[in-house]
Amino acid sequence: MKYLPSLALWGWLLAAGASAALGQNLVINPGFEQYTRCLDSTTQATTGASNLDYVLSGFRLGTGAPGWLSPTALSAGHVIACNALPEVRRYGRRYNGWYLPRTGGGYIMLTTYGGDLGHSYAQGQLSQPLRAGCTYRVSAWVRVSFPAEIPSPPTSSDNLGVYFSPARFGNSSARVLTGYQPQAQLLAPGQTLTDTLHYTYLSRTFVAQGGEQYFTLGNFQPDAATTVRRLRSYGVNPGYPNAQYSIDDVAVEAVLPAGLALELGPDQWLGTCPGAGPATLTAQAGFQGYRWSTGQTTASIQVSQPGRYVVTADFGCGLVKDSVEVRRYDPRLTPLLAPPPALCAGQSLTLTAAPGLQGYQWADGPTGPARAVSQPGRYRLLARTADGCPVRDSVDVALLPPPLVPAGFPTDTLVCAQEPWRLALPPPPAGVSYDWSTGATGPALFVPAGVGGAFTLTVRTRCQAVAATVRVRPQDCAPLLNIPNIVTPNGDGRNDRFRVLAPSPRTLRLQVFSRWGQLLFEAADYQGQWPADATVAAGSYYYFLVDTTYGRRYRTPD
Repeated sequence: MKYLPSLALWGWLLAAGASAALGQNLVINPGFEQYTRCLDSTTQATTGASNLDYVLSGFRLGTGAPGWLSPTALSAGHVIACNALPEVRRYGRRYNGWYLPRTGGGYIMLTTYGGDLGHSYAQGQLSQPLRAGCTYRVSAWVRVSFPAEIPSPPTSSDNLGVYFSPARFGNSSARVLTGYQPQAQLLAPGQTLTDTLHYTYLSRTFVAQGGEQYFTLGNFQPDAATTVRRLRSYGVNPGYPNAQYSIDDVAVEAVLPAGLALELGPDQWLGTCPGAGPATLTAQAGFQGYRWSTGQTTASIQVSQPGRYVVTADFGCGLVKDSVEVRRYDPRLTPLLAPPPALCAGQSLTLTAAPGLQGYQWADGPTGPARAVSQPGRYRLLARTADGCPVRDSVDVALLPPPLVPAGFPTDTLVCAQEPWRLALPPPPAGVSYDWSTGATGPALFVPAGVGGAFTLTVRTRCQAVAATVRVRPQDCAPLLNIPNIVTPNGDGRNDRFRVLAPSPRTLRLQVFSRWGQLLFEAADYQGQWPADATVAAGSYYYFLVDTTYGRRYRTPD
């Protein structure tokens, strides 16, 4: 919902169309982005202007920021794209007392406690006078500033107010504008800001006397009646509590009365069936007048073409508007029901139809675009477009199966203490995840050498989880080599070779010697191939065996 200023004549609305004057904000140049003069370094050199290159217009309307002026001798700072902002963007953070705007390309700086300097003010113009008896909201985004020209700690003050008047006023010789009572006190007596890093949204409402078309921001209390708060203790001139606020995005807008609203509802669809009629768009009752973007002035209109339709309603103190998009519905491109997730056993899920249709009717009885289901099956829905065309769709709801521990998952296993152990499981199906008690995820478990204990796998789905534990017990596998003490190569299949048996894969280096120390056989990776035939004479032989995997050495016993 958007608020618009009240206009005296509907004819003015027609002439203005969708111009900025019809926005929700009555303030001219509310973000201070617009300017007509910039006192950059070149202008200063040629004109001898003040080095305060960011001043407003200083009591001269139209030569600085359109819609704004400074009503006293102490000008308000105007930080815009042509002066300080390039340096702020260059350094990325606060630069010489300036900051980036909250939005857009400009903001102002007001002195609210200035000692001998006095206070600075910004006087703005409204696009039209306020109406008597109407409630308005005045708001601004404010942050604590660091003075650039007078180095001092960041300091904040209270009494930041907004004074509305039917005409401009000011005094070029006054240090402080006293004798004025602000209708909207953004910072009340004793209330100060403390955030030097962010803009704070401040707002107040007030009832207009009628005819006010100008407003002035600033502190209308003398320094003696102003509370100041020094936020940090450092600074070149810590004894000078010069308080400044940066201000952006000022707004004055009429407030809609309580209980009155303008909502056209969700976007709607037109059908394509033969004989389709027009759709009806209806605004809420209670307003003094209506005007649609089609030019019609009734509360309800009928439309038969796609497009965005805007209604503007007058509530006496202003205008409020809302819009709705009307589209052409094609069931082939816009499904009525999206495929739902699988259903968890013992739980329910909600089926939600596309918005913007009418007369939602489910085949098994419920009505409305959303309904809860707790059983698997096919669910059918009938609805109608805004012009009466039927739209049908169905969706299948499946039951999510419970999670299962993978087949072949061991419960207890012996592993060699000298070797790492890895358990590889099949990848989890779609919608299933594996979580190990070690913090690992996925189908593989890696256990370092010599580590044992219980390792738990949790198999999860969106609905539930199941867990299984494998207990890993390491044992010393290296001494378990089975080395024969006799070889009979007679071809009977028994002890024909010198076979070394190991409980786990490993690499063995073997040397065989005669009883006189002669090397008869050598293999870097022995595979049980000695002796090769029966020609080896009977007798005593000696071996030297190295288990290179585990660094163990074996030799013929004495």
